[in-house]
Amino acid sequence: MNDIRLYEDISELGQSFPIKIRKYSSTHLMPHWHEHIELLYIIFGEGRFVCNSKTADAYAGETVVVNSSELHSFIAEKSIEYICLIINTSMFSDVNCGNIIINSKIPHDEFVTNCFKHMYEEFLKGEAASNMVIKGETYLLMAHLIRNYTAMHLSRFEYDVRMARMKKVNMILDYIHANYSQPISTSKLAKKWYLSESHMCRMFKAATGVKLTEYINKYRVDKAATLLLNSDDSVSDIASKVGFDNLNYFDRIFKRYKKLSPKKYKKQ
Repeated sequence: MNDIRLYEDISELGQSFPIKIRKYSSTHLMPHWHEHIELLYIIFGEGRFVCNSKTADAYAGETVVVNSSELHSFIAEKSIEYICLIINTSMFSDVNCGNIIINSKIPHDEFVTNCFKHMYEEFLKGEAASNMVIKGETYLLMAHLIRNYTAMHLSRFEYDVRMARMKKVNMILDYIHANYSQPISTSKLAKKWYLSESHMCRMFKAATGVKLTEYINKYRVDKAATLLLNSDDSVSDIASKVGFDNLNYFDRIFKRYKKLSPKKYKKQ
């Protein structure tokens, strides 16, 4: 598990042109979220994608849809080549479709393939009319996805709840990342944000796909692993630095995630 970076600010999409299209090649995408819609068309390779805590394998010719305010990431054994299309939702403010949730994975669809092909060709041309073509193709693509792959419609209230939940989870994660060396309990976190402990844990799991206590332990173990490899501190000192006050418990948790004891991990 990598750090969940969560909120990604793509504010430039609202300043000049509401669409960003690029081609990438990577073995992973760090977990994050934003208000914009993101479409990833896979040109080559395959990977495991997570959108809003739901996992799906996607292959060349398929498209992954990241709806507004969904936590998303992917990991692959070999590098995936894909076209990434990010759309500012304000582009559709006059057509009343902002609360529509599209299926997370679109199977091979010739119409979708052609839209991505035409948009990327226009992006490479960079001509005076290219942005007009890209914008037109984006409207056609989104209309096709909404017409054929809509999963549900959210009410305005449901959409606002969705946004509020992600912002709350973002604050919890920021707190963990800044205070992992100190004692952290789910009851303490719940009191900090005036939530019931059970509700907060359910909210976190729904947003990230990971139990809150599991995330805290794994985050600390990852920090400990870095210190074991890059410092001369003793195992007990490192355990203390990452928030474990019981060495035996630290050994057990570390081995659960790294498959080795801290001492053997440091030697290897």
